[in-house]
Amino acid sequence: MLQEVFAQAKESGRCVLFLDEIDDLIFDRAAPEELRAASRRLVNSIGEQLDDIGHSGDILAVASTNRPDAVDATLIRPGRIDRLIEVPLPENEGKREIFQIHLDRAEAIAGRPLFADLDFDAILAWTVKMSGADIGEIVQKVLEGKVQQEGAGAQPGPVTTEDMQRTIEEYRKTKEIIEKIRYGQYL
Repeated sequence: MLQEVFAQAKESGRCVLFLDEIDDLIFDRAAPEELRAASRRLVNSIGEQLDDIGHSGDILAVASTNRPDAVDATLIRPGRIDRLIEVPLPENEGKREIFQIHLDRAEAIAGRPLFADLDFDAILAWTVKMSGADIGEIVQKVLEGKVQQEGAGAQPGPVTTEDMQRTIEEYRKTKEIIEKIRYGQYL
């Protein structure tokens, strides 16, 4: 399948080949040896394919990660994915805009108001070190909570600032556990 993707890129002429979450190609030491070996083969194969397309000038290979420490050095050597661009976490104004995009989209899909008049200053104070993806997930989770309440026969009302803060705190705790698992602290 990997060879097919690169072959299609070569055939299509000018294109951008986007490798999302490139860090997920690497299995850590806790993984079984078979998975680590398969991971090494996959990384080597991608490296060879990148070498092959690197000279054409018509294909731009771009990769993304939120864990640059976990990207295999084989993939980021000269001639492969060799320019690194850091996209910092959004500042409060950017976070406010991201929240608004998600809130507007949810209300457009629902066809009705879903949110009370939110105090963004109070909400943003809880979002330190959070990305736009985190914010999108928080909005999704707070709405899921309201749907569950409604499914249980309650009339949950619109999402309030307190609902958002509670969901952010729950999300933060879950994210901390995931990070501990990711870095082997729970193994």
